[in-house]
Formats: sequence, C-alpha cells, structure tokens
Amino acid sequence: MQTFSLFDLNEYIRRVIALNFTDAIWITAEINQVGSSRGHYYLDLIQKDEKSDQIIAQAQAAIWSSQYRFLVKKYPDILDNLLQDGTEVRLKIKVDFNERYGLKLIIEDLDAQYTYGQAALKRLRVIETLQREGLIGKNKQVSLPPVVQYIAMISSSTAAGFQDFLNHLGENPYGYRFHVTLFSTAMQGINTEREVSEALEQIAERRDEFDAVCIVRGGGSKLDLAAFDSEALGRKVAWFPLPVLIGIGHDIDQTILDLVGHSSLKTPTAVADLIIDHNARFEGLAEEMANRITLLIRQRLQLESRNLFAIRHDLHRVIKVPILRAQHQLEHYQELRSTLMKSYFREFNLKLDRMEEQLNWKNPLFLMEKGYAWVFTGGKPVHSVREVSPGDEITSYLKDGQVTSTVTDVKTRKP
Repeated sequence: MQTFSLFDLNEYIRRVIALNFTDAIWITAEINQVGSSRGHYYLDLIQKDEKSDQIIAQAQAAIWSSQYRFLVKKYPDILDNLLQDGTEVRLKIKVDFNERYGLKLIIEDLDAQYTYGQAALKRLRVIETLQREGLIGKNKQVSLPPVVQYIAMISSSTAAGFQDFLNHLGENPYGYRFHVTLFSTAMQGINTEREVSEALEQIAERRDEFDAVCIVRGGGSKLDLAAFDSEALGRKVAWFPLPVLIGIGHDIDQTILDLVGHSSLKTPTAVADLIIDHNARFEGLAEEMANRITLLIRQRLQLESRNLFAIRHDLHRVIKVPILRAQHQLEHYQELRSTLMKSYFREFNLKLDRMEEQLNWKNPLFLMEKGYAWVFTGGKPVHSVREVSPGDEITSYLKDGQVTSTVTDVKTRKP
C-alpha cells in the first residue's frame, strides 16, 4: 500500500479544492467569535443542528484588511453590527487550503439583508421569556450576607480560572480567611449544562452551609460558553436560594447566566475582588460604627459628668442651707434648753429649800431648839391634855435631855 507524506496529502487536498471551487460561493453560517489583528478580521463560523442545537460544522474565515476597507465603504453604517458574535450571516467566500495552515475561508462579500443568526435569535427568545417571567435580576433579590466566608464553587478542578480565584482570595490584603468547597463540573462541552445543574441541586440541599455560590471559568470562545446560555440553567440560577456570582468569561462575553445571576463579573479574579471588597466594606462599616459608638459613649459620659457636677453643686446648695439652718436651730435649742434647765433647776432648788424649811418646821428637834418639848406617856406621844390625868407619869423630851414628872392637875383651853 502506498504511503503519502502529510504535505503530499495536503497538497492533494488543495488541488482537489482548487479544481472544485474555482469561483467564490455564498454560504450561510453563524458567527461564533470575531477577532482582529493589524486590520485583518478572523471569524469562527459554525452551523448547528436545528433540533439538537449541537454544532455540526465549524470553520475559520478571514477578512483581509483591504477587503474589510471595501466592505466598510459598501456598508458604512451596519458592518460592525453584522460582525458580531451570534450573528447569522450570508457570506461570499473563496475556499482556500494551504498545506501548512489548512482550510480557511476568505470572505469577499456579505449579504447585508441577512438577519441575525438562529443562535442569537434563540438567545434573544430565551432572554425575552425570562424577562416576561420576571426572572432577569431575580437572584439579585437574594442578599449577600454581611460577611461572605463559606463559598460553594462550581468549576473544574483543573480550570485556570478556579486556581486564579483561590489564589486571589488567599492573597487578600486584609488577611480574611475563606472556606471554599468545590463542586467539580465540566465547564465546556455537552456535559456542562447537566453537571452544573446537578451541582446547583447538591448545593441547594446544603444551602445552610454556604454564604454564596460562585460559577467561574477562565473565559473562552462563544462556542465554549454556549452551555451557559441554557434556558433551564438560567431558570435554576434565577430561582436559587443563595446569591450566585458569575465569572465565566471575558468582558466581551455575556451569557444567560450573567443576566440572571446575582452579580456578573468579567473574570474569576473579579469575583474574588467583589467578595473581598464586600467583606472589607462590612469591616469598614463595623469599625465606623464602633468608632461612632465610642464617640457617643464618650460624649454621653462627658454630658453625664457635667450633669453630675451640676447636681452635686445643686445638692450642695440645696442641702447645705437646710443643714446650716438646722444647725442654727439646734444651737438655739441647745441654748434655750440650757436656759430652761437653769431656770428649772433654780426654781426646783427654791422649792427644795422651801420644802426643807417646811420639813424643818415639822422636825421635833427643830422645835425643841425653839424651847418646845415632846411629851410622852406610857411610851406614846401626848397630843392632847385629854390623854393624861392627874397622877400620870409623863416624860418630856427637851433639846438637851428629858424630864420625868407626875401630873398633878389637867386644865383644858377653851376654844
């Protein structure tokens, strides 16, 4: 069997193409991605199966700078709008095959009357459906908690965007610590939609363990991100009970998930920055609140200190005057008591003197001093002449002794 070199094979293919495509032809395709360099434009063209929406054909095309200038003059107002991702175009192309660089379609002209492609129209229909049902921006109604620490990550374990995200979080300048749980999924290809949907279901069952969900990958072509334009996936994100942060493409890409998610960022590191800045704002608010509380406490303490000083002054004034008045009254009462006591004791002494004098007058000894005698008979004092009779013996007690005598006569005194 004859063996051909790769160059010989490619040269044969070039000849076959050259023989069969001698003139330019018109084709329809969807522009999947557009890039430019040095005035040249490079297009990634695709065709999808209408039923399965799977890509069934793909080719690279180019508009050289000279031909682009021609098209600008031909379509000055609409060319840039036609050369957009997702646009269904009708192109006049020249089939070119190079032994080294392979097949490339060289664009010579385009049909400006051709409308947007089926992919773009389908995406627009999905957006219109979600808007009509109020799902665009619905996940934004789920608030991020004040501090985001526990993150459910949907990405591929080998994705560069996932590693960039982790590194960016770990190197945050505030020293915040994060706990990231990876739910590994395919991030491109036919399994992406199913695996991402299953990951969201697993996270929903563990929703109390997480503060937010992040879906990240490192960008890619429109074809790579096609799974994220799924209507079913868009609905699931819109209704998700946790905030879903999207970082699955560059700034030129916007998927359905970008429209329905809580926040859409250009890159995974931008998602990390959003989380870090969110936490930093909370910390700043907390510090500001703490400073305000400290200031209010200090001001209140100063105010209460002044109030206490005023109360102390008022109490001193209010209490001191009655105390002084009471002291004066007490001193007056003490002086009055002293005066009254002296007067009382003086009168009492006078009464005692009079009583003593009266008692002295009644004292037999005092009377004896005056010449009186105390007469007894039979051991009893004689109070009346009727108590003795002639012949009775009586004893008279005088101040300096006693006299015993016999009664010879008793005379009574007429009243």
